[in-house]
Amino acid sequence: MTADTYSMGAGEILSVMDEMIVTTVQIQECVTQISHGKIWGSLGGLSGGPVFVWRKTPILVAELVGFIYEYQETLDLMLVRAARVVREDGTIS
Repeated sequence: MTADTYSMGAGEILSVMDEMIVTTVQIQECVTQISHGKIWGSLGGLSGGPVFVWRKTPILVAELVGFIYEYQETLDLMLVRAARVVREDGTIS
C-alpha cells in the first residue's frame, strides 16, 4: 500500500508500506539548535531512534509508529521500520 505525499514537519512522507515508511527530512528547512545558536547539520547516528505521529484528539497524543533504520543523505531519504513488526526481543516479524 502506498500513501499520497503527506506533510511531516519539515519533511514529507513519500511512501507507507506494511513494514516500512519512507520520508524526506529536508534538513535545510529544519531549525534544530543544540546550544549557543549552533545548528545541527548531520543526521548520522539516528538509527534505532523512534518515530512518532501526532494524533489530534481532545488532547494531542504522540503515537509510536516506527524506528529509523537508515538515512541516505545524498537522496534525503529516511527509512523507518514500522513499530508493529518489531517484536519485544528486537527481531522482525
